[in-house]
Amino acid sequence: MGRSPTAVAAGVTGLPIRTTLTKPREKRDDGGVWGYQPRPGSPPPSRDVLKFVHSLDLSQSITNPRRDLQNGYLVAEMLARFYPGEVRMCTFENGIGEKVRRDNWEQIMKAARRKGLALTDEMAEGTLRGSHGSALALLEFLYEATTGKKS
Repeated sequence: MGRSPTAVAAGVTGLPIRTTLTKPREKRDDGGVWGYQPRPGSPPPSRDVLKFVHSLDLSQSITNPRRDLQNGYLVAEMLARFYPGEVRMCTFENGIGEKVRRDNWEQIMKAARRKGLALTDEMAEGTLRGSHGSALALLEFLYEATTGKKS
C-alpha cells in the first residue's frame, strides 16, 4: 500500500534506488569570449576581430576557435570570401580526421603563398593541433591581412 519507490525498486532488483534529485549546475560566467579563457597576462580577442568574424556570415558559427578552426574548413571559407578565384570550397572537406585536416591546411598554405599572405607554418600547425592561443592569433592575422587594419 504505502511503500516508497525505493522500497519497491529494492524489492525488484535488490539494490536501492536513489530518489533525491541533484541540484542543476549553475552556468559559469567568467568573462570568456567564444569559450576561450586567455592565459593570465594574455589579452582576450579584440572587439574588431570579433566583429570581423561575425560579419563574414560563415556556414558555421565559431563558438570555440581552438576547436572550430582545427580542420581548416572555416579558415578556407574566410579566405574564399576575400579571394574567390584562389580558394574553391569544393576542394575542402569538413571532417575531423588527421588526413582531412592536413590536406585542408596544405591547400590553405598554398593559397596563402600565392596571394602573398605571410601565414607561417607554425601558425597553421599550432591551429591544426589546437595549441593554446594559435587560433586567435590566426584570426587576428587574417583580420589584419584582409582589412589592412591593426587589431
